Amino acid sequence: MIYMGSAKAIVPHKINLPNFKYQYGLINFKELPCDLFLSSNEPEEQILAILANKGNKTSAEIVKSILQKIMAVSPDCSTENKYYQQLRVIMQLRKFDNETEQAMLDVNSFWKLERDPFYKRGRQVAEAKALEEKRAIARNLKNKGIDLAIIAEATGLTMKQIQAL
Repeated sequence: MIYMGSAKAIVPHKINLPNFKYQYGLINFKELPCDLFLSSNEPEEQILAILANKGNKTSAEIVKSILQKIMAVSPDCSTENKYYQQLRVIMQLRKFDNETEQAMLDVNSFWKLERDPFYKRGRQVAEAKALEEKRAIARNLKNKGIDLAIIAEATGLTMKQIQAL
């Protein structure tokens, strides 16, 4: 059994029933050295280094190493993106810090924001909010009798959009 929690594992290591007996070991990822995973040639295994004992490495160093290895072995962007998504999920489980996020941003050829669906969605929400704020400002200025051309210049809205308010 593999345990990845942050607290000490309190899990039975055997089942002892009248007609069934089974004993198993418990592997705590935090006790395994991250180098064990980083030395692998398989990206899926390298990503697991995030869950392991960091030793004297920083989280950012581990992530950077994983990203560099993924880029080296990925035959195309879709494969690279698959590994990136796996890495992202695991990073969320470990609640990594800004330093680690910066490590991902530093590897520009891997981290392509314009292809990230969460980035795209966040951008759409931000753009919609900004447009609504521009409309509110334009509406207020229009109600105060400010010239529509000035409002258009100040807000970036078209004359048609302002007239429709």
